[in-house]
Amino acid sequence: MRRKWIICALALLCVCALAAWYGTRSGGSGLPTPEEAAAMTAEAATEALAGTLREELLKVWGEPEGCLSGLFGNVYKASGERAVTVYYDAPSNGGPCVSAVNITEW
Repeated sequence: MRRKWIICALALLCVCALAAWYGTRSGGSGLPTPEEAAAMTAEAATEALAGTLREELLKVWGEPEGCLSGLFGNVYKASGERAVTVYYDAPSNGGPCVSAVNITEW
């Protein structure tokens, strides 16, 4: 019986450690970093960021390298020669949210 409790405690400790590590990836936000997003496909990055408020993304990723002309979006330079372009939808009650992401060469 004692062995069973020790195994349960160790499993719980592993889960807590994994949750703590995952929470520190982007300042505890759970969002991918620009480098992680640049390594994804555009579809995967859109899925990971869709619905995120622009203000939250600015807090986590910082100020963008550039903005779009004619569309509402920001351009972030990732490590290497890749760029992440984030498109926002029309502002809602909470503000503009990520609607699409495109990964391009810088």
